[in-house]
Amino acid sequence: MAVDTSPAFESLRRLAAISALLTLVQAALAIGFLRGVEWMGPVHGAIGYLILVLSLFIARLGVSWATGDRARRRTMWHAASLPALAGIQIGLATSQLKDIHMVMGIVFFVAAFTLFSRSGRALG
Repeated sequence: MAVDTSPAFESLRRLAAISALLTLVQAALAIGFLRGVEWMGPVHGAIGYLILVLSLFIARLGVSWATGDRARRRTMWHAASLPALAGIQIGLATSQLKDIHMVMGIVFFVAAFTLFSRSGRALG
């Protein structure tokens, strides 16, 4: 089995890892903000928008990588789900629905980390 080393695939994988790591940073910032460290709130928000932009790039890379190959469509749809999740997450934050926002943060982390980890497997 060969591992895909195309630039789109490698970039998709790297950006998925960065998004997952930034989501962990988000959790730490959220805990600090909820404990009263005021400066962490705006930083948390800014990183949220950065994650949204990264997820748009991930989705675009997923589409370009999967074009013309039916076997790759699962990864493409997985990548395309990240901007939707990030957009929902920002909507929940602006609506001040903290409990659902926290759960959705976990869902986003799982989605980004799974995209990274599954894309590292050998492709047939």
